[in-house]
Amino acid sequence: MRRPVVAANWKMHKTIREAEAFVDAFLPRVAGLRAVDVVLAPPFPALAAVGRRLAGSAVALAAQNVNPEPQGAFTGEVSGAMIADGIVDAARSVPGVAEVEAELTFDPPWTPDRMSDDAKFILGFG
Repeated sequence: MRRPVVAANWKMHKTIREAEAFVDAFLPRVAGLRAVDVVLAPPFPALAAVGRRLAGSAVALAAQNVNPEPQGAFTGEVSGAMIADGIVDAARSVPGVAEVEAELTFDPPWTPDRMSDDAKFILGFG
């Protein structure tokens, strides 16, 4: 059986300071959870700061979005390299961290061939 995941995508909520304060208050509340994986996906500007706060906890960090292109004129977009660089730098700044590895997984957008029949119907594909 798959382990349940509880993920929070913050969309465009919280400044960096607000995100840090939220994580500081959130971590003690989820410290005892063992039955689910917990993931936080803050907005890109707060990604590194939240990563530093999550270091050493069981809560995972996720990016909200990644553009598959390595670089280019894509206003407002974030590349995988930008995400990895920020996460790796944040993790390396934590005392006691000797090695850091970032894994980027790109999953393409939902297309009709990847949707349930109910989703296809609701979205007008079926």
